[in-house]
Amino acid sequence: MGAGRRDLTSEEREAILREICLKSSGSYMDRLPKGFGRELATKYNCNETTIRRIHARAKEQGATSGNMKVSVANKKKGKVGRKHAFTAAQIKAKLLQVPLANRTTLRAITEQSGISMGTLHRCLKLGLFRAHSNAIRPILSDANKYCRMKHALSFVSSDMVMNDMLNYVHLDEKWFYLSKATRTFYLVPGEREPERKCKSKRFITKVMFLSAVARPRYIHDTGLWWDGKIGTWPFVESVTAQRASVNRPAGTYETKPITVTKDVYREFIVDKVLPAIAAKWPKIDRTVLLQHDNARARM
Repeated sequence: MGAGRRDLTSEEREAILREICLKSSGSYMDRLPKGFGRELATKYNCNETTIRRIHARAKEQGATSGNMKVSVANKKKGKVGRKHAFTAAQIKAKLLQVPLANRTTLRAITEQSGISMGTLHRCLKLGLFRAHSNAIRPILSDANKYCRMKHALSFVSSDMVMNDMLNYVHLDEKWFYLSKATRTFYLVPGEREPERKCKSKRFITKVMFLSAVARPRYIHDTGLWWDGKIGTWPFVESVTAQRASVNRPAGTYETKPITVTKDVYREFIVDKVLPAIAAKWPKIDRTVLLQHDNARARM
């Protein structure tokens, strides 16, 4: 049967019987024609065995001898099937009896409540209880709350207008891996599969990038939109190989990631970020502020 279908209704069973009678051209057939059962099964979203069972049930009641007072209705009346081990109220009561610290996995709930894991999984799908992902939160003192409120209020003017932050440049550091252990490629038939190799997939080279962006805005002087993208710079350096290897001779220039320290970060701000702001900023009519993220300060 199709997904979500348990049994055919009595009306559907009678409709199947009528179609069999129409196919027989006046006389009820002993056997269904080849492929006809599969055709009816597809039409009524059931198994071909169900069609043959309805046909056999009508034949047992004398349909082949002209008796059309047959019944192929569903024999299951009212509530049928195995009784539930627990009601919804009992499931809720048993879950509430389990301490919250022990309600982290279905296996732990099974051991504490005595409800089988299969029953718990079915109740979870039915919505009798739900899964919740809980993230730990930092404890804020009154001084922390005051500092946060003071910082938020600094962006609101005396006439209750929010700061447009059009003179802010947001700086952020991002880690990017040179590649991933597993990648998906879409290839056409006959195309050769790509080969990716490294010494160890547990130690893939990763590089930190410094990105600077501002709010996009419309420039009235040029009649164009500025996207606010200032630049992205990798923390790498070009060094010469100290020793020869099978990959390259000694003295070959190589690009390698560098450790980001306070001096390196300040050098990138002065030599790369500030010149890029001066070159790409539409119109410097007020002080431009650099807004860093909440990571550990490197300045």
